Amino acid sequence: MPHAPLLILIADDEKAIAALLCTIFEDEGYHVYACHSGKAAAKAIEHLHPDLAILDMQMEQRWSGLEVVQHMCDNPTLKDIPVIIYSANNLCLDEVRDKLMAHRCQIPGCHTKALQRAVRASADFGIPE
Repeated sequence: MPHAPLLILIADDEKAIAALLCTIFEDEGYHVYACHSGKAAAKAIEHLHPDLAILDMQMEQRWSGLEVVQHMCDNPTLKDIPVIIYSANNLCLDEVRDKLMAHRCQIPGCHTKALQRAVRASADFGIPE
């Protein structure tokens, strides 16, 4: 019996980057749900319980990726969801690691990744900004 495709939640306030990531994962057979703010991501994670959350660290709305992860850490039903946090700012990612450790956030599989030239790459795929 085939397994159901995994659900990936992507949160990025840059719609071109979110669209690029959605396209990549959908082309690989994953179900994808996109949000464009941290607050929307937190609500969607509570409701959908995705198999993976991919979060932009520096969203312009009230909640950043860090606040979403801290929210997940504080919720026993969400803290086991793996997370990837990315940012174009490497210094910001170092700050994330420090804040997660200070918050004693122990989400298994929480990784940080620098994302560079994503908007240019999205243009190469024909995705509008």
